[in-house]
Amino acid sequence: MQDSVSVRTPAKINLSLDILGKRYDGYHFVKTIMQTVSVFDEITIERNECDQIRIFCDNVNIPSDSRNLAYKAAISFFDQLEIEPVGIDISIIKNIPAMAGLAGGSSNAAGTIVALNKLLDTRLSNDELCDIAAKIGADVPFCIMGGTVIAEGVGDILNQIPNIPECYILIVKPDLNISTPEAYKKYDTLEINRTSKFDDMIAAIAMQDIEIISSLLFNELEFAVDSDEIKNIKDTMLKAGAMGALMSGSGSAVYGIFEKKKQATKCAEAFYDGYSFVEVCTPHYGGVEII
Repeated sequence: MQDSVSVRTPAKINLSLDILGKRYDGYHFVKTIMQTVSVFDEITIERNECDQIRIFCDNVNIPSDSRNLAYKAAISFFDQLEIEPVGIDISIIKNIPAMAGLAGGSSNAAGTIVALNKLLDTRLSNDELCDIAAKIGADVPFCIMGGTVIAEGVGDILNQIPNIPECYILIVKPDLNISTPEAYKKYDTLEINRTSKFDDMIAAIAMQDIEIISSLLFNELEFAVDSDEIKNIKDTMLKAGAMGALMSGSGSAVYGIFEKKKQATKCAEAFYDGYSFVEVCTPHYGGVEII
């Protein structure tokens, strides 16, 4: 068995997000299309001799105790295999901003599961890894799978679809932190005339037409967040040539899709002053990667 394993864990964006109703336990039924992108955190897991699970992160705002999803993922992994936890250090280098709707925590949990499978030579299949991941959060199995995926139910029913075409994606996160539970709670108070574009989006992806895909971006949670700053970011992107722009997940990150890298890079310059996270990336056609 190896002494350490390192993985890259991708961020995600939502291309489309419909909220279909509320479950008895407070969770919401959704129908969404998610896409991994080339913004990565890096996780290294190595054995320690103190028989404890320890979290080390270069971002002091990320919890380094049992609240961290990577910690929960490790516990879930050991529980699923019915083995005593071994001492491991989980070191996380953060590039994906927190509370952004980019699945940074879920991606770290997915990376922990994949890395432990390699470190302990347990040889679980991707389906078995996803079963463990589903116990932690709805986005975690998706982060293992990656690519372009339809998620239904509470986000736990996943179906891979054809990848979206190559393009350039500018992601900007304002200095605004949005709690996912609070966003859904606010949504529940609204009366909204639904304008789902989901079926049209599926057709556009099948046709591999990035211009039509970009024109159909839709996120029902934008109604709940209702932020002028998010609207201004979207407007700036569209005026700079983005084919479409949208808030991802429950926010607050906003992304724009550009046909040419030069356009995306030029638009990014408008955000460097005043925004701590500005990144031009591309679609990532996979999930967690061992490095």
